[in-house]
This record gives sequence, C-alpha cells and structure tokens, in this order.
Amino acid sequence: MQPYIIRSYGDVNLHIAQFLKGHGCFGSYMFKFKKLDTQECHDCQAPIDDPEYGISMLITLLLRRRSTR
Repeated sequence: MQPYIIRSYGDVNLHIAQFLKGHGCFGSYMFKFKKLDTQECHDCQAPIDDPEYGISMLITLLLRRRSTR
C-alpha cells in the first residue's frame, strides 16, 4: 500500500484503497466477517466476489460497451 500513498501522481481515495486491500463491499470480505451468508456476487451470482473478479467484470463491461459503439 505504501507505494500507492507516496507516489507523486494521482489520488488514493477510499474506494481505491479498499480495492487494493480487498476490503469494503466485496462478497469475500463481507463473508469473512459474517456480514453475508455467501461470498457470491449479488449482481450475477458468480461464486466469489473479490477485487480480482470485480476488475475482470469491469474490463468485460468496458470491452462490451466499446464493441457496441
């Protein structure tokens, strides 16, 4: 985390910090602390909702949007 904080460009906000650490609204994180009954994505029911899954879905959606233009 330290390299992201001390760099001379861009900002690290709450959402980026949570993504980098795997905290926040991810199903895997919420499941770990017994806030959810399952780790799955609440949008598409993928088995595990974690930062890696989130970024792969973002890339998929961006590519799909680009191909429809």
